[in-house]
Amino acid sequence: MSIPYTRWSYIYPPRPSTAAPFEDIVRYRDGRWEAQMKLNGTRNIIAVSPGGEVGFWNRHKERHRAWQPPQRIMRLVSSRFACGKWVVLDSELLHSKHPSVKDTLYLFGALVLDGEYLVGETYEAAYNRLANVCEPKEDVPGLGGFVAEVDRGLWLARMIRHDRWDEAWSVAAENPIAEGLVLKRVKARLEMGRSENNNGSWMIRCRKPTKNFQF
Repeated sequence: MSIPYTRWSYIYPPRPSTAAPFEDIVRYRDGRWEAQMKLNGTRNIIAVSPGGEVGFWNRHKERHRAWQPPQRIMRLVSSRFACGKWVVLDSELLHSKHPSVKDTLYLFGALVLDGEYLVGETYEAAYNRLANVCEPKEDVPGLGGFVAEVDRGLWLARMIRHDRWDEAWSVAAENPIAEGLVLKRVKARLEMGRSENNNGSWMIRCRKPTKNFQF
């Protein structure tokens, strides 16, 4: 049951309420969960107005302070997603966390498409709508086919079935721009993003161990 979205109002992105080490996620290999590769970036909300104007926001409801979007990226997002109605996308900004990737948007979810806030839609349905709009060209090198390139500076997370989680984890372990996996219950329905902690019950974060995080 999507609802009309007719004017800009910030939507907090879905955020996992649970974290688990990789060896514990075996219990979720039941067909209800799929995963996306988590990259080392900054959470990024993309808003495209009915007129094609583009804005970028972090997960704290603020504009990015350390990144000025290049005009090339602004034009790319506008040309790809402008449709005469509001579009709001959930992504990561890959720019400041690792020197090998700059000015790149990594998409993994849609919150508003064609002027519809996708509240009540399953994650799977919303993701498929986003993927259909993106029409990815090819795989991003070095990420095992788990991340697709839509255009230069625009990537899309692929959905990873449970029988490929071991493979994806091994790829993430070898690539410094990857942080791990985020599991998502694909039939879960999107709820309103009114606060920083929302939609967490159907997401599980599984990070590579670092000096800052155990998982």
